[in-house]
Amino acid sequence: MTITYNNTFVNGISLVTGPYEKRGPLSRFFDKTYEDFYFNRPTWEQAESKLIEDSVDILLKKIGKTKFDIDVHVSGDLLNQLASTNYASSNIGIPLLGVYSACATSMEGVIIGANMVDKGIVKNCIASVSSHNEAAEKQFRYPTEYGGPKPKTATFTNTGGASIYLSKEKSDIKVESSTIGRVVDYSISQQKAIYDGSFLNLEDKDAEIKTNPVSGDEEEYDDPLYNDIVEFVITTGKASASLLQRRFKLGYNRAARIIDLLEERGIIGPQNGSKPREVLVKLEGNEPLDEE
Repeated sequence: MTITYNNTFVNGISLVTGPYEKRGPLSRFFDKTYEDFYFNRPTWEQAESKLIEDSVDILLKKIGKTKFDIDVHVSGDLLNQLASTNYASSNIGIPLLGVYSACATSMEGVIIGANMVDKGIVKNCIASVSSHNEAAEKQFRYPTEYGGPKPKTATFTNTGGASIYLSKEKSDIKVESSTIGRVVDYSISQQKAIYDGSFLNLEDKDAEIKTNPVSGDEEEYDDPLYNDIVEFVITTGKASASLLQRRFKLGYNRAARIIDLLEERGIIGPQNGSKPREVLVKLEGNEPLDEE
């Protein structure tokens, strides 16, 4: 949906930033910068409120107006319940419309303000937006106080507050139109998912066919050490999960499963309290070998 405007212009802007932005290549375009993240406030959230307050104050001075000359203030930030915007507004004293659209908040504010100015609902409007690196990172990513390492290539939230003044007073910058789009899940709409049913039977298809060394029957079992363990048990005449763990360097669960299989297939007897399991299959003509 596209909305066109006939008489809405930008008559002034202001921008306040934090320490990282101050050291960046665009610093000469900022109206005010700070050396730390607190801006002489006790918390990061209150510091973000100051970003909005400062940007509005600077803008009013630029355009030669006071807060009593402004009909409405459309503003938003990145925090829950627009905390920074609401606290700033309580000091600014202009009627507030709070908006939240994450990184699109700035343009949503301009669209709302332009609609009201162009239709004559208000004579003018200030649209503001803010974000604070420490406050946003703490809320949305991880507790900043923990001081976790973060590479320079990682996403880094801007610390800044900006305000724009809209009215019907003509200037070199005109708001001609705005486009509001639909939310589209491109992962589904671009191409429907295609599923390969053959993957549903991977376990049956990929099971390795082995021969029972006692009966000669084919068995399905995918442990590559199974036949070696059967030979070891018959040769030594001993079988226990702990013995298999030591001899074949297995984990307990894997060794216990193999012991269960040996019992199911008649190679060893059932568990008999604390006594060793009996090996039911014997070497022909030979005594079991001792396993040191």
